[in-house]
Amino acid sequence: MDTKTRERIAYHISNFADPEVKIACRAEGFLIRWYGDRALDQLVEACQHDDPKVRWRAAWTLGQIGNAEAFEAILNATSDPVSFVRFEAAWALGILGDPRAIEPLVNLVFSPDPLKPSFAAIQGLCELGDLAIPAVSCFIDHPDNEIRFTAISLIDKIKSGAYTQDRM
Repeated sequence: MDTKTRERIAYHISNFADPEVKIACRAEGFLIRWYGDRALDQLVEACQHDDPKVRWRAAWTLGQIGNAEAFEAILNATSDPVSFVRFEAAWALGILGDPRAIEPLVNLVFSPDPLKPSFAAIQGLCELGDLAIPAVSCFIDHPDNEIRFTAISLIDKIKSGAYTQDRM
């Protein structure tokens, strides 16, 4: 890739930290629509940026681009020390559409960790659709009522398709 393209991608990624949400969202859109896979390496690197706004937008943008090579970077972001980075990364993992996301997302939903991004993980599983149902079904007979209810509710959401959405 030429230097000019790398510089433009870096410019858009730097806009992820802009306090003006419109500018940050516009940067996401440019990277997704105009650069796509060409921005992959720089976005993966941005998942380690010092600014959490850059990290979550990088993970989100990688999910929207949909290249399976981004899986590990997005998965790692689900363990970020900042909660909103974990949240967006969990959702992006489902949007990525990679079936490898099912197990980590199920673990995030049913983990006892109070800092887990469970709502976003549920959204991610809904994005994966019917592929996620077998993994979630394992929890239908769980002895814990809350876990059982969550599993049944999640399967209903997946089947209805009501919770999948394109946030772009």
